Amino acid sequence: MSLRRALACVVLCACVPATDDAEARGAAGFDIVPSATSAGASFATDDGYQITVDRMVMVLVAATTDSQDYGSLGRVLLGTDRAQVFSRAIPEGPHQVTLGFTGLYLGYEAKELIARVDGWNSIRPDEQERLTRAADSDRSSNYQGPALLLTLHADKGDTHLRMQVALGSVSRISGTGRAATVDVKRNALAARTADVRPEGLFADSNGTSSFRSFAEADASGDGLIVPAELAAGKITAREAQDAELPSPDRNTMGLLLARMQTGLLVVRP
Repeated sequence: MSLRRALACVVLCACVPATDDAEARGAAGFDIVPSATSAGASFATDDGYQITVDRMVMVLVAATTDSQDYGSLGRVLLGTDRAQVFSRAIPEGPHQVTLGFTGLYLGYEAKELIARVDGWNSIRPDEQERLTRAADSDRSSNYQGPALLLTLHADKGDTHLRMQVALGSVSRISGTGRAATVDVKRNALAARTADVRPEGLFADSNGTSSFRSFAEADASGDGLIVPAELAAGKITAREAQDAELPSPDRNTMGLLLARMQTGLLVVRP
């Protein structure tokens, strides 16, 4: 197996069933811990913007190369609660497990698969609908939905902006810095803690944060930053280099997508 003012996240099934397999197996994954800022508290960027996340929906997956868990599709949970995301049916012993983003499958069996996502009705109908269409960052994909639905507002003096976007996943297991080694025991969950930190969406690898490029993406000047503006929004050479973006993705959409992969979820040491 390869790899929501509330936060909701679609996470893997939250029970570790006993196994009668000849080979002892357990589960490996992560304890997801939302922060005050992911639940709606404002945070400041170094260039003076106050950012507030109004709504965030994540689709998460935990995976190891040794899992034989092929049927667990997910559970919806409000992010004011802790959530566990894990992979099951892993042999006992040390294993590396990776936490990543993934969109829901949009193929011909999509309706049947979505019906099996535990707690699907815990998110709003408009969020359900949006998760079953291609992400704003990947219009070419007809098979995988968004991995992150994000609505926020940003304020600085007389400037008041709102942004809404549905980001896709770069790959089935995406990002760096979200892998951990755990010691799996029979019929037990071996988990590491991962914090949800929306500040990471606007910070570079040195921790310096800025919203300026995103603010300047509002080409229409109407105060609403839409996906098309993000896709056309310019970023600085330093931002592009820091995020290691290839030429086609050197825009505010690409920057946001890259930072989603590297900065939104932080695994504790």
